[in-house]
Amino acid sequence: MYARGMGLVGILTTIMGAGTFYVVSTGRWPFLAIVPFWVFMLILLGILTLFMVFAYMVITPSLIAFNNKQACEHGNPIMDKLLELEKILKELQLKNGNQK
Repeated sequence: MYARGMGLVGILTTIMGAGTFYVVSTGRWPFLAIVPFWVFMLILLGILTLFMVFAYMVITPSLIAFNNKQACEHGNPIMDKLLELEKILKELQLKNGNQK
């Protein structure tokens, strides 16, 4: 919940900062006023959308996979119990003569 809120705040802050940059830069360098403000904002929104899609499609799955692997390898009590249960199961299979 908080991450979504901060994500939206970040997007809005970027848009407001870019709008301020546009107004200040066109006042200082008039040749930049060739691009209308609405075109500038559309380009900015397109770039932000592409970045969000990239983050959703590439970065997020990579982070989830990395966190899952780290949680499984380092100090995971469930994994320790699972390994202990596998050891007990193999001992029971050997005792009963059912090797797999």
